Amino acid sequence: MNVAKFLQHFIETYERALEQRGTELTILENDLRYIYTWRRRLTLYEENCQQAIGLCHLHGSLKPVDNFQTDWVMAIILDYEFLSQRFSSLGLRAERMIPVITSLVQIVESRQSFQETTNLSRLTNLALVFVPLSYTASLFSMGGNIGPGSSHFWVYFAVAVPLLLLTFSLTICRRIFSFLRLRYRGPFWLKLPTTIT
Repeated sequence: MNVAKFLQHFIETYERALEQRGTELTILENDLRYIYTWRRRLTLYEENCQQAIGLCHLHGSLKPVDNFQTDWVMAIILDYEFLSQRFSSLGLRAERMIPVITSLVQIVESRQSFQETTNLSRLTNLALVFVPLSYTASLFSMGGNIGPGSSHFWVYFAVAVPLLLLTFSLTICRRIFSFLRLRYRGPFWLKLPTTIT
């Protein structure tokens, strides 16, 4: 009976705490593992109660000495049936919590994935600046009097800035075309409205 009370208190506390739980992935994964463990234990406890009920029925059917022994065995059977039902209902409650925790884990993973995508996008934008500039610098470092402090250093900027602008404009055009293709699901120029309303 104490185990059943403890488990009921544990599940009720956990259900309340789940609403206020943090969104750290490791915490949620540990919680999920913990609930699976308790669900498995509750099933085992329920099976043990059913076995005890069977043994009590077997013991009660063997030559009863008096009514007191029969009443005593029936009281034990009723106790074990109560515990079995209690473990079964607690197991169902624990089982209902599993999809909730699993969906929280999926939400947290999708948020982390979105954050990683954002970080990768920032890194790509940074590369858009440095790749054309470093290409131009390496091209001009091959020789000649174009280095810093020389009279023709301005040529580096005359080539690097337009190259950088060309890179940005191509990137922006590519993003616009991708957006329009997704919006119109196919070649957007075939589905553009012909009249402006």
